Amino acid sequence: MVVLVHKHKSFDKRLALAKAMNDHGVFESKKLYENQLPAWILQYGKQKGIAMDDKIAQMLADYLGNDLSKIANEVDKLAIGVSKGSKLTIEMVQDQIGISKEFNVFELQKALGEKNRAKSFLIARYFANNPKENPIQLTVINLFNYFQKAMIAVQNLGDGDAVLQKKLGLTSSFFVKDYKQVARNYSLDKLREILLIIRSVDLESKGVYNKSKDDGQLLTELVFNILR
Repeated sequence: MVVLVHKHKSFDKRLALAKAMNDHGVFESKKLYENQLPAWILQYGKQKGIAMDDKIAQMLADYLGNDLSKIANEVDKLAIGVSKGSKLTIEMVQDQIGISKEFNVFELQKALGEKNRAKSFLIARYFANNPKENPIQLTVINLFNYFQKAMIAVQNLGDGDAVLQKKLGLTSSFFVKDYKQVARNYSLDKLREILLIIRSVDLESKGVYNKSKDDGQLLTELVFNILR
């Protein structure tokens, strides 16, 4: 049997090769959506003989992005470090993957959601001083997803936790209370404004309309504009 693998972009089905292969079975694997990642991580961890809760799966998804090969590689490392059947703890993940216990994107999201100005700027300053470990593009993506979910929560605060969990695309109701808290702290109009600000910072971080600001300045301004 011969298996041909085509990665990184869609296979052009107009090509003669694609047409020739059509009768011999073609499997197309599309990138998972962000809300599908935690479930995939839980399942992959189970295959590797390690158990983890929904919070850890969500943390890994947020921190590592939707590159499944990267996620699989990190879960493989975690599997080596724990005995078969053991349950992962947040501390194990932080130590082995290198996520700072106090200064990470999850703590930044929480601080912004709570409108904790001191902690928000403290974490932003840490990110600015450690850009390799905390690339602004990844931070921006996580913050956009976070506040996008907060906007859904603000529009559906009257729903029960189970319904809201489904609308937010969360794997566990554990996180619903966090988004409810953000929804109480920010109006719908403010959340719309925040999403536009984040998109603008994302462009600036890639050099669009930006000639002088470094990533640290961009992140500090972003935090300021979210909290103002």
